[in-house]
Amino acid sequence: MGVFLGNMVIANGGTVSSTVGGRLLRTVRSIAIHGPSALTGTATLQAADDVAESAFIPVQSGGSDVTITAVKTLTLTETPFGTLRIVSGSAEGAERTFPVWGEEKAHQ
Repeated sequence: MGVFLGNMVIANGGTVSSTVGGRLLRTVRSIAIHGPSALTGTATLQAADDVAESAFIPVQSGGSDVTITAVKTLTLTETPFGTLRIVSGSAEGAERTFPVWGEEKAHQ
């Protein structure tokens, strides 16, 4: 069953989104991040164990940064992240909202 984890939002003119994380993120085994209808810059995913600004590092897969594209869904499985955010390579031309959904872990 899918559970809504929140929205990561990049403000108009901004490059860094709000975060999604905490206890709720740790209760899911996979997540889906939905790209907005348009993006000005290349949007990449960053993770941290906490919300300290300096603790965020790029999420990579196969040696490349994980990107989120417009009108597509990025799915991540086995997500050991505490907090996630999105960083755009350019100031966004409008507010960009990335809904985040999770698949709950099976209860034992």
